[in-house]
Amino acid sequence: MEDANPKLDYHLDDAEIVVLNLPMGAARVLELGLEDGTTPSIVMPACVVALKASADQVGVYEGVADFYDSHAREALAEAIFNSDDLAGVVAESNAGYPDEPEMDVECPAATDLWAATDEWKIEADGDMTGEYDP
Repeated sequence: MEDANPKLDYHLDDAEIVVLNLPMGAARVLELGLEDGTTPSIVMPACVVALKASADQVGVYEGVADFYDSHAREALAEAIFNSDDLAGVVAESNAGYPDEPEMDVECPAATDLWAATDEWKIEADGDMTGEYDP
């Protein structure tokens, strides 16, 4: 349905990453009458497998937490490590920081991905350990 909305700047074909909303998908399966909700779902897992298999060059994640665990934590750590703000602090500290920051294990709070149409944000903090060269 979103692909038919000309007000949106981006559509599914433009996606570099796909983050699924499994509860919404399960509700849609019931709405379409593909299952009756009394037995364990076989449609949803099959849809997820098919989507992952057909997504050419696109990462498909089963929710925001999966996205954070499999992709975003590492991307955020790299962004922090390479930021100009951090470079200034490191230069003033007279210490070396050879490793990227250690990021929180838990997925940080983020704006509602499925309500966002133009921009979505996820923010995280990490701890860095420096070394002084005597």
